[in-house]
Amino acid sequence: MDLPCGLSQRVGASCSGLHDQDVHSTTSSRRDIWLGTANMIGGSMVSGFLVYAIATDNPTRVYFADAGHGLAFGVGITIVYFMATDVALYWAHRILHRPWLFRTIHRWHHRNTTPSAFTASSMHPLEFFTYPAVVMLPIFVMPVPMLGLIAVL
Repeated sequence: MDLPCGLSQRVGASCSGLHDQDVHSTTSSRRDIWLGTANMIGGSMVSGFLVYAIATDNPTRVYFADAGHGLAFGVGITIVYFMATDVALYWAHRILHRPWLFRTIHRWHHRNTTPSAFTASSMHPLEFFTYPAVVMLPIFVMPVPMLGLIAVL
């Protein structure tokens, strides 16, 4: 029984039946790692600025204490926030599968044939910043407790 090429290489077997173009090249792997690293650095910087803004002048609706909302409201709004962002992330990803968006943006994500922790964020920068935007935009319009935000993220 033939093992998938990635697994075959890990256990020392050969990749019988596969052509060179089917095997993820070292150049592609390096490109994916560099792109993923650049995306993570950019995303971390944006997140850092947002956290700083929340901690100083808080332009969002995130609240730290009870703020008169009560525990039940905090738990309920956290669940609503989680469900709303989860659905929005699903649809954002589905929209990226539309032909034009797939060709121009989302294909970058699908070209990686050997995903790993190092290449998981290897995608077009516009796609990479779409997902955090979908998750962060609601905190500017709906009150979310800080602990609820931490639990969801």
